Amino acid sequence: MTLPDGSCVDAKFSVTTTSDMPDNTTFAFYLSAQGTFYIDWGEGNNTPAEIIPHDNTTETLYSHTYTTGGEKIIRFGGVATKYNANATRTIRFGNTTNTTDATPSLVSAISGSLGEMFPTLDTGVNKIPAFGNTFTSTKITSIPENLFAGIYDSIPYMFQNTFSYSTVSTIPANLFRDITTPATGLFQNTFFSTRSLNTIPSTLFHSIHGSANNMFQNTFRESGLTSIPPELFQTITGSANQLFDATFMQCSLTSIPENL
Repeated sequence: MTLPDGSCVDAKFSVTTTSDMPDNTTFAFYLSAQGTFYIDWGEGNNTPAEIIPHDNTTETLYSHTYTTGGEKIIRFGGVATKYNANATRTIRFGNTTNTTDATPSLVSAISGSLGEMFPTLDTGVNKIPAFGNTFTSTKITSIPENLFAGIYDSIPYMFQNTFSYSTVSTIPANLFRDITTPATGLFQNTFFSTRSLNTIPSTLFHSIHGSANNMFQNTFRESGLTSIPPELFQTITGSANQLFDATFMQCSLTSIPENL
């Protein structure tokens, strides 16, 4: 990406908008991570990237209005230096019940790595990113394998509602490969109501050892799943409150593996 002064920075993550996006449409998303970030809004014509010097960890809305509609590729760069202490969503294109200004219906595809922009900085407060509602209600069908690569350790509700109500149909086997520690509500509602999803990679959670309260609460609830791989939870050990509360509730399962 080219900056206003003519220098360049690498794009780490990108979003493709829907091809039928109308003229004069505003694309919006939320960011809470501290750091200097760069956005190429995909306007073409050698338009320089916008610089966002986000000097705090307050969740802030950023937007851009396109005079001409159609498909746009929005590229993001920069690296976070601090995260919100209350696990506020690091970046999200989806809405929550409290804030509805993001535009998830305009997101049709994603590529690259959020882990490169929002890496684990260390253990403890302000050091680990959270991806609640990041792609809620978006129109993405697939997830990049390296989306969270390099993000290690975990915090409560880290992936809460990350892909809920989206049109995701496949999950990469190594999506959470660097997440090794369990946490309360870690995968709460992560794939809730993903109606197009009908299979799960058997090794999806195999990097995680141990258990935590509510860790898989509603994870695949109301999804299109028809089967469960018997090895899915083979590294999850110990007991925890509501560990599998409604994990597969209201799915389309026809059988359950004997040794699940």
